[in-house]
Amino acid sequence: HVTGVQTCALPIFACSRVEDWRDKPRFDVIVSRAFAELAVFVSSSAHLLKPGGSFIAMKGVLPQDEMDALPAGFRVTGVQRVPVPGLEAERHLIFMERQ
Repeated sequence: HVTGVQTCALPIFACSRVEDWRDKPRFDVIVSRAFAELAVFVSSSAHLLKPGGSFIAMKGVLPQDEMDALPAGFRVTGVQRVPVPGLEAERHLIFMERQ
């Protein structure tokens, strides 16, 4: 059931290197799948995140060591296990933000 509906702008999808996105618009949420360790992800894309925005990384096995090694100024705000039908491997979404 739907408990509420929020209007939002159309998302921007990009298939390019994060290094190529200098002086571009800032985003509310930056999502990564199979990119790099969490520290590299947040450090290399932080310039694209709006104040108050969030990072979401899709990872396999829960990367506790990567979560513990986030650079100063970043923190994990949540972890969600993601079941994938027909796949026995673990998948997790890691939610992060600036402190």
